[in-house]
Amino acid sequence: MPGGLTLLQSAPADIPSPGANKNTLFIDNTVSPPAPAYKDSLGVTRPLVGSAGATGAAGPIGPMFPLDDGPQGEDGIPGPPGPTGASAPASTVVFAKIQLTELQLESLNSTPIALVAAQGAGKTVLLMFLAVECVVTTGYSSTPNWSVVWGTNATNLLSTTFQVPLNLTGTYLRTTTPNSAIALTYATFDPTNKAVNIKMDANPSNPGTGVATATVHVAYMISTTP
Repeated sequence: MPGGLTLLQSAPADIPSPGANKNTLFIDNTVSPPAPAYKDSLGVTRPLVGSAGATGAAGPIGPMFPLDDGPQGEDGIPGPPGPTGASAPASTVVFAKIQLTELQLESLNSTPIALVAAQGAGKTVLLMFLAVECVVTTGYSSTPNWSVVWGTNATNLLSTTFQVPLNLTGTYLRTTTPNSAIALTYATFDPTNKAVNIKMDANPSNPGTGVATATVHVAYMISTTP
């Protein structure tokens, strides 16, 4: 049968001192984890497992390897529109771009769209230039004239009859300048603090079949009443 030595697991105080020139082996259970030890004839207990040596010095730093940048992430969700900026000072040319949807085009006579908002008491928007980029994917059966007015006034600020062929499929660009012969009586209509609106003299016919969108570009100045 295989042989072996079985050591008693005990506290050193419970191990009797052996005779002269003898040692008693046992498992010291007062240390963690329990470890082999011996007690000599003088009653002195010594461990048979050496203590851990001092921690060695740190080794040298290894070589550095460059890391490639990962792929660019997807664009985040666009944030909300920022606050409306301050009105431009007098004699400064301002440019604006307004998108008109299909539904807005189809009701531009009954519901005009503001190109430039009213600027406040004593301030009048002076139109300098207008351009319309229109994409017609399905033509309407009519193509009304366009006009630009102050507020609800009927006086057209455009110098000539302005028309985009909404009855023809295609992409069109139309430009015009202001009417230089506009005369207003302030007692009848005061253009100060009025929005500049774009409209049509009629809504396009057969809106259920026509499809078009437009981008309007305007250049304007703000006049301050002396």
